Order: sequence, then C-alpha cells, then structure tokens
Amino acid sequence: MAMGSPELQALLELFQRHAGDQDMPEAKFVALLRSIGVSQEDTSIALAKFGPGNVSHASFLRWTFGYTSREVILMFGPPASGKGTHGGRITTALGIPQLSTGDMLREAVDSGTEIGLRAKSVMEQGQLVSDDIVIGIIRDRVKAADCLKGFILDGFPRTVAQARALDEMLAATGEEVKTVLELSVPDEALIERIGGRWIHKASGRSYHTKYNPPKSFDGKSEPTPANMRDDETGEALTQRPDDNKDALPKRLAAYHAETVPVLGHYKSRGGCRVAQVDSNLGPARKTEDIWADCAKALGLKRDKIILMFGPPASGKGTHGGRITTALGIPQLSTGDMLREAVDSGTEIGLRAKSVMEQGQLVSDDIVIGIIRDRVKAADCLKGFILDGFPRTVAQARALDEMLAATGEEVKTVLELSVPDEALIERIGGRWIHKASGRSYHTKYNPPKSFDGKSEPTPANMRDDETGEALTQRPDDNKDALPKRLAAYHAETVPVLGHYKSRGGCRVAQVDSNLGPARKTEDIWADCAKALGLKRDKIILMFGPPASGKGTHGGRITTALGIPQLSTGDMLREAVDSGTEIGLRAKSVMEQGQLVSDDIVIGIIRDRVKAADCLKGFILDGFPRTVAQARALDEMLAATGEEVKTVLELSVPDEALIERIGGRWIHKASGRSYHTKYNPPKSFDGKSEPTPANMRDDETGEALTQRPDDNKDALPKRLAAYHAETVPVLGHYKSRGGCRVAQVDSNLGPARKTEDIWADCAKALGLKA
Repeated sequence: MAMGSPELQALLELFQRHAGDQDMPEAKFVALLRSIGVSQEDTSIALAKFGPGNVSHASFLRWTFGYTSREVILMFGPPASGKGTHGGRITTALGIPQLSTGDMLREAVDSGTEIGLRAKSVMEQGQLVSDDIVIGIIRDRVKAADCLKGFILDGFPRTVAQARALDEMLAATGEEVKTVLELSVPDEALIERIGGRWIHKASGRSYHTKYNPPKSFDGKSEPTPANMRDDETGEALTQRPDDNKDALPKRLAAYHAETVPVLGHYKSRGGCRVAQVDSNLGPARKTEDIWADCAKALGLKRDKIILMFGPPASGKGTHGGRITTALGIPQLSTGDMLREAVDSGTEIGLRAKSVMEQGQLVSDDIVIGIIRDRVKAADCLKGFILDGFPRTVAQARALDEMLAATGEEVKTVLELSVPDEALIERIGGRWIHKASGRSYHTKYNPPKSFDGKSEPTPANMRDDETGEALTQRPDDNKDALPKRLAAYHAETVPVLGHYKSRGGCRVAQVDSNLGPARKTEDIWADCAKALGLKRDKIILMFGPPASGKGTHGGRITTALGIPQLSTGDMLREAVDSGTEIGLRAKSVMEQGQLVSDDIVIGIIRDRVKAADCLKGFILDGFPRTVAQARALDEMLAATGEEVKTVLELSVPDEALIERIGGRWIHKASGRSYHTKYNPPKSFDGKSEPTPANMRDDETGEALTQRPDDNKDALPKRLAAYHAETVPVLGHYKSRGGCRVAQVDSNLGPARKTEDIWADCAKALGLKA
C-alpha cells in the first residue's frame, strides 16, 4: 500500500481504539480499512498478508509500519560525550527521533496514560519506577507516527535485565536492535568538557563553550544564560547541577559499571552491530570528524550527491538554489570552499594558503581535501551539490575515489545547456549576491528592487532576502565570453562522458535557454523531472463558506511551507501577467463564456511550477467536479505525482448563518477573520465592525466583506457546495494512497479555533 505516515498513524489509532493490543476479527478489520478510504484491492492485499481469521496486533504493526526495515538504535556515551550533538544529526539523517527514558516518563505522566498513571503512583510513594513500567512507556511511545522509520534510545538499557526486557518487547513485533553506538571519551578528557557544557532543555540540543559554542557566544566572555542561547529558538541555555568536577568521578564510575555489560550483551548477539566511536575532541579531531566516524559506523550513505554544470549565465544560481530548497542540501563551489578553508585556518586551508602565496595553482589533492572536509558538515547530512566541479576527468576520478572511501558515489549529473549565441544577451544582465551566490538577471530574473526600466546599478539591484547590493563579475562582458565558453566546453564534455560511461549515475541535460515560450518556471520543471523530484505535500481543501479554510489553510501553509491556491486568484494572476494560458482565459471571459476545465488545469499547471510550490501546495475548493478531479489527477500523473490528502472542514448549515455575517477578508493574501471567533488585533470586539477597525494583522490594510456573505444568498451557495463536493470526496475515497479526512469545524463554547486546528493537524500528521 502506498500510504504515508498520517494514514498509517490513523490506521494504528483505529486499530487500538477497537482492539487495543488484542486480535481483531477479520470482518471488523475489513470494515476498519474501508471506513478510512482504503480501496477494495488494497484491503484484499492486506488480508492476504495476514491469512484468514483474526488479525493479530503484532502482524498488523509489522504490516502498517514496515517493521522489517525499521531502524532501532541504542546510543551510549558518558556525560558530555556528544550524544546530544551526534544523536541530533542521526535524527536528521534518518528521520527518526532520539528518545530518553526521562523525557518519555515525564510525557507519559503528564498525558495521563494508563502506564503514566502507574508510574506517577509509584513515584508519589517515593519508589523507583520498575523495569516493566519503563518498558511499557517505551512500548507506547514508539507506536507514535514519528517512530515509523525507527528510533534512537539514548542511554537505555542500563542493565542486562533491561536489555533482555527490551529485546522481548521488540521481538513481539518481529523487531530487534539493529545498531549499538557508543561514543567513547577518556575519563580525564571529560573534566574540561563537562564544565563547558550547556543544554537547551526543551529540545535536548547540547553546546560547549569551546568545542561547539552557540552563535550567541563570542568565545571570550564569561558564559552566562544571557550570552549562551539556543541557535534555533534564541532561548537561554542552562547547565546541569551535576555538571561539575566533584560529581563527575562517581557518574563516570556508574556509567562504566552499567554500560560495559550491556555492550557485551549485544556484542554476543548475532545480527547486531556494536560500534565504538572515538568522541575525544582535540586540535586534530573536530566535531565533524567524529560525526564522519558515526556516519560510517551506522552505514549512513548520502543518496543526494549531485554535480551541476552549465556555462556562465545558464541559471545554475537560480536552479541550484531551488534544488537546495527542494532537497535540503547545500550548493557548493570550489572557490567558496577554498576561501572558507583558508579563512578558518584548517590544516588543508593552510596548505592551500601557502601554495597561493607562492603564486602557484592549488593542486587537485588539496581541492579534494577541502571538499572532503566541507562535506562532513551538518548541512551535508543528506547530500550536496557540487557546482562546476570536477573540471577534468582526473578530478572526477579523484572525487569518485574520495566518495568511495565512505561507500558513496555521484548519483546525478545535471547540465544546463544554452546555445553560445544566446548567452551574449544574458551575460550582460547578470548580477550576483556574493555572500549567498544567488543569481539575478535584469530581464529574465530581476530582483524585486528593480523596476525593469531604469539603468541597473548597485543602488536598485538588491538581493531579495537581505536587501544587500548585488554585483557583476568583472569578466561578465562580451569580449571575455568566447574564451570562457570555449574553456567550459573543453572541460565539461569529457567529464560528462566519464559519468555517462559509469553505471548507476544519471546524466541529464536540460535546455536552459529562455525565450518568449520558455520561462524560468519551465526550465525548473524540467530540472525537477530530471532529478526525479516529486512533491509529497499535495493537499485538496474543501469547506462551505465561513468554515475556516482561510484560517486553517493559512496554518497549514505555515506548518508545511507550501502555498494555499484558489482558482479565482490563479485565474486573475494569469490574465494580469499575460501568459499564453492567461490570454486564452481572458478571450473566453470577454465573450461572456465560462472558462473551460482544460484552461483551468493549464493555469494550475503553470502556477505550481513556481518556486513556492517546490515542496507541494494546497488547492482550495478545487476540483469542483469529478471531471475536474480526473483532469487534475492526469495532470499530476504526468510528473509522477498525486493528491496525497483531502481535508474537508465540516460545519452544519444552520451554524453558518451566524458565522457568515461576521466574516472579513484580506483580499491580497486571502487571510480570513471573524468579528467573534477570529477577530483581527485592530478590533475591540465591542464596536461596530468597519474597514477602519477591521485591519489585517500582518499588513495593517483594511479588510473587506464579500457581497454574497449574507443570509439571503447562503442557502443557494450551500446547496451548490454540497452538490459539488460529495461526488469529489467519493472519487478520492475510492482511490488507494489518498487520505480523505473530515474535521468538525463548528465553533462553540466548548470548541475553539485551536481545537479545530488540533484536529486538522492530527489529520495531516502534524504537531499542533
């Protein structure tokens, strides 16, 4: 079954609600699957996996979560050994949570689960929580959606008895511990480290004044909560009360006494990899070196290693930036890496500096060493893009050898191709943001600061994100270009040939030539196709007028980083921008006719090529007919994509009468407010609502009301909504791999906006 974590979590919750940890009769199980829209074909597949008769809880879990491939890791290390740092990186690399028994115990007690209440009772009596309660808490916690791929147990088990109990718990679902990782630091080295450790309590992120300082710390001042702040939240860090030299010897003795027997238990067991990593920092051993050894011990291999080529002004900056956003990997150039290595004074950087000071070219082995160091960084956990490297076959072979040492290889080579003659116009209009590498063009990709008419200068050519002045490269001129292009072709063709001849590597050439019929978005669509990028967050959102789509759609946009799109807005944008499909729509409307489905689909196709749709998008109130749904499905299938989730906000018709009169809209953004249930900050809740006191929270602009937001027009609008929506929901319910969720969006004394959002978040597999 092609289902994502929200669907699997929903199945698990339903199973447990109806059967707990017991078996479920076959007929009841079939009814359960059909109730959430699983197709008859997929239901039959599920039953074939279990055989006739009752469905056992254990076999159900193996099927839904794919337990045969779930990664179960135990992580050990003395205090200040780097478990917080490297556990966090494993979490990022594998998409699995790092769990400590202390945190799980507190969560269970706070949430009032059955096992949590048992633990609370024991603790209130001043007793230690027994192993069976701890195992029960772990059992409950690892059923959660974030553990679908696996989990890391941090510092557990502490005894061989606990290890055996954990093994027994996992065996009940056909699982086992796959990997045990110990971070090892000599006791004497921990004295210095322990005093410099600061913790972000909420997340568990760990910092050190010397070895891993937060950005807020200058490395010279006395560390205090005022200058030791978490990089992500800015919240003050704290130190553990027992992080001192007096308490440390006892803590270390206890750690060794506990851990050695547990490691021995897993070493003696077949099928389990026990790895010890030297986590001792020093002048020649940095955090990145330790992480590299952790990754090797865990068999982590990056599957997104991309080489990107293109002549000057071919769009590498633009499209490389989009790949970075879509895949969460950095775009690296050898020039930038070389400068960083020299500036940071690393060993390889000092070698490069010495060579350059003698006026010599930096050798390939130094360049490869610089790349090797750079790609150990945390931002390269999933992979990286090498921009314009290698430039020779010898460099390509050296790069292949470097990657092979960690069991990795180049997976994709992407070349942006532009005819030489077309580059003459493009090269003169290119402007660069030096710090980030973002690339702009006066004609094809202008920054927001440029009006398209004035003479471009550093004063009106400014980076969209920072507002900093852009610059032009000294050799971006017509005289230097022919030589640069000749050099590019001479270098690149043999390198592309090298990778074309190698199995397992995809070499793709994308036409990056802009023109009247080929826009930046079309080139990006071809890049995405060449890279096999598929959006996994394509959501349809339905709801009657005033059901809260504006409010909750906006929250989904914030949570997932994807836009909420309505066909009306997209149609107006296409007409205003004068695109080919927009002009077709304009011609139809000027004749007083309805815009056809194929034009609407064409407008959607163009719109979702935009950069803000890289991860996905929400279609608000579309499709309205089954024919439109089928056309949308066909459009998405052309890029190997599909609708993943359909969310309907449901409100009884009679409850909408009160809501409809109080609704006010911010036209530009689509943000929705209500005088009673979701007022803007500008409204006091007592005065008569007017455009003067009903203003958008973000822009301060006046809000408006829709002309048909009145009691007389509402019945017809609701009848039309139900007639349109029910068949469309039925279409998606009958399709495998798509989750259709209905959320009660009816506000009242006991049901607030936050309660509705919590249910929406749950339906989408998000944390509210």
